[in-house]
Amino acid sequence: MNDNFPPPDDRVIRIDVRPATKADVDAFIAQLLKADWNSPNSPIQMADDLPYEDLKTVLFFDQCRQFLRLMDENRGAPLTATGNLNRAYVAQMIEKMDWLRRYVEPLKRGGLFKVFDEGDVMPLGVIHGVCEYGKLIGKRKNRAFVTTKGRELCDDTQADRLYRLLFLTLFRDFGLDYISGYRETPLVQRTLAVILWRLQMVARDWIAADRLPLEVFLTRVLEQARAVSTMSDMETTILRHEVLEPLVWFGLLESDQTEDEWYRLRAQPRFRKTPLFDRFLTFIWLP
Repeated sequence: MNDNFPPPDDRVIRIDVRPATKADVDAFIAQLLKADWNSPNSPIQMADDLPYEDLKTVLFFDQCRQFLRLMDENRGAPLTATGNLNRAYVAQMIEKMDWLRRYVEPLKRGGLFKVFDEGDVMPLGVIHGVCEYGKLIGKRKNRAFVTTKGRELCDDTQADRLYRLLFLTLFRDFGLDYISGYRETPLVQRTLAVILWRLQMVARDWIAADRLPLEVFLTRVLEQARAVSTMSDMETTILRHEVLEPLVWFGLLESDQTEDEWYRLRAQPRFRKTPLFDRFLTFIWLP
């Protein structure tokens, strides 16, 4: 490999005590790239015993539960011919879900939208898609409905299971390019285990978003991101939208700017890990 990532520190559990060589780092990267994240022998492990108190205020977790509960209370949700939630139901969700309301407020102020399709409200599209991929909701004819699994995982006692499922579904099964709109960068999602491993080390303290691509992207990922557009710093834009901001949604990173400020011209937010990052994710250096 042509990447020069340094060896891990003591925050990565190593089975071997000898100093790591570049060959060791390359071998570990190869293990991460082919890892089955659900395997007990995977080099990336996710906790399944986080208490509800640690998760109840996490944005994506909270809003998915609210989405499922509202759909269950309504005995399902009407769908369009293309499988999206219809406009009337989207309007109802915007009224009742804080994240969606905050997202559409600047769109309303701009005067471009009077009514919203699901595709206009990115967080709703992501929540709907993740819940569908995760089999928390199903479809019957022209209605979506909450499955037995979805209903069970909404219980407070199942918070750890739901959080883990949502994380795996978003980052492994759902297309992260839906969030960014750049469909030419599949390597970002395919190398996500490496990106998370690197973030564990480099995001201990505040670090500007434009410094992170060189720290967390493999060389071939950088090249793919830069090929998307002639716009400068495209790799930072893609990293922010497809990885950093979703990790903020999951309470694993925090930013020194609000969501509204993220989208200002030339805004350069900084990010750092939260304590939940290391409680949830563990990396094991296998010999």
